[in-house]
Amino acid sequence: MVLFCFWVIFLINKSWYYCFNLFPEMIISLLFGKQYVESAPLLQIISIAMALLALSNVIFTYNLAHFRYGFLWFLAGGVGLLYLLIHFFHDTPLIIAQILLLSTSLIFIGSFGWHVVSCRVKP
Repeated sequence: MVLFCFWVIFLINKSWYYCFNLFPEMIISLLFGKQYVESAPLLQIISIAMALLALSNVIFTYNLAHFRYGFLWFLAGGVGLLYLLIHFFHDTPLIIAQILLLSTSLIFIGSFGWHVVSCRVKP
């Protein structure tokens, strides 16, 4: 069941990813006005980060339902890294968006890897 949910979320995220990356100027001007069109690269980076976070959420929910909490180390480490890097490197919004992408990527990779290992090793 978790694999089905994972693929459904993946396909939904993929469709939004293409919308946000192929037409970012149009989406921003439609929702916020033409004065914010220069923030299009931020939308592209943040859309990838949120897609990874949505996939991670499937893993989080599944493991919480099975009373496995090892993924919390990766989540706390990723959030801690996010705060630490933003504290020291916050010159432009683009850098903050890239830090968000790095943090969510590490959270996803760590949580997914832990999930694969913990499902293979049954207690």
